[in-house]
Amino acid sequence: MTTIGILAFLLAASYFYTRSLAHPGVVTAGIWLVLLLIYNTADFNLYELSDSFYKAVLLWVCPFCIASLISQHSSSLMPKIIAGDANPKILAFIKPFLIVALILASLALVYRGMLFNSSNILYGIRQASVASLRGDEDVIPFPIWLRPFITIANTAAMPTCLYLFVLKKDKSRYSKVLLILLIVFYLLRSNKNVIAQVGLAFVCMLLLEQSVSKKKILTIALIMGVFMIGISYLRRLGVKGDGFVMTDFIALYLLAPLPAFDSVLDSTSLIENFHGEYTFRAFVNILHLFNPSIVGNSDPFNLENWVTVPVPVNVYTTLFPFYEDFGYIGIAIFGALLGYFSSIIFKHAIKGFVVSKLVYSCMFYTLIFQFFADNFFQFLWANVAYILFCILIVFRPITIQPAKNKPEQAK
Repeated sequence: MTTIGILAFLLAASYFYTRSLAHPGVVTAGIWLVLLLIYNTADFNLYELSDSFYKAVLLWVCPFCIASLISQHSSSLMPKIIAGDANPKILAFIKPFLIVALILASLALVYRGMLFNSSNILYGIRQASVASLRGDEDVIPFPIWLRPFITIANTAAMPTCLYLFVLKKDKSRYSKVLLILLIVFYLLRSNKNVIAQVGLAFVCMLLLEQSVSKKKILTIALIMGVFMIGISYLRRLGVKGDGFVMTDFIALYLLAPLPAFDSVLDSTSLIENFHGEYTFRAFVNILHLFNPSIVGNSDPFNLENWVTVPVPVNVYTTLFPFYEDFGYIGIAIFGALLGYFSSIIFKHAIKGFVVSKLVYSCMFYTLIFQFFADNFFQFLWANVAYILFCILIVFRPITIQPAKNKPEQAK
């Protein structure tokens, strides 16, 4: 109960200091507090958590919240070239490509899903996605000409929808079509996390704009929940295994990562080559070009690393890579770093900078889903792509006006 008390204190301190439910410290302390309360009061037949687990959680949450509050006093300037509203010329150029990109990307997903499982396309799409992460050679790559459109759909569609629908309250026919295509595309990705990412991004933007209401939150939560549960159910149709059970869904996706991470604490390390291969897996291929001896972990996404808690699970919370690579001290250090970084973006967002609002909203799911897995470093290049696109649509080059010659004064 000591851990519960500390988390409650950090939640209260973070909220009363920032007065925002979207602040990183509020989210982090709140998520862990709620989950531990559920875990210790409801019976989902999961293993009991050890003292080492509670120690690890405090080593994560305390530095995270403290650093996120300290950053509110730090001085950080926003470059003038990205400090304004979205550039209308860039938006006008991007808009036609977004519609085409979403349609082509959706059709590409359907085609790949049919190749993997013609009787259940959604399950086939998920199989293809997992096979691609695993690096299987039998995954048919998308044609080169199609890849830019898929990249645009993955990177540009959600920030553009957030800007048009929430910031500008644009209800034009284009915006409605774009939103529908965005929802269809993310549903076809057949991944509950990315569905939640869209819903959470809209919730976060509403919180930042202080235009949120209980009705809006409940509506988004209901739609997001129906879509996530629906995708989970539809993926199981025609697939051998047990049927869909709601309590199993909650236990598996909300709570099971906690005892899964507990199982790796103080146990045999999963490091194969070097410390840092989980946290910095995004740089392994780049480093390998300069030094062929640098090889990453053979299973960086834990696709084959299953544990029984007693339900089988292969996700280990966001703490996993930092602990495996650098031990308990790694949890504390990266907690502080991510708390400081996310809070800097949040600070600029509440000051009204459009680019920060878009970046923070798009990455908000990484804070919410920290109980599930690390979504910041694990998908680092995807997050960098979001940041670069958000910078692009507000970019305004500085024009230097030529100096005018002063007229000579009459003598």
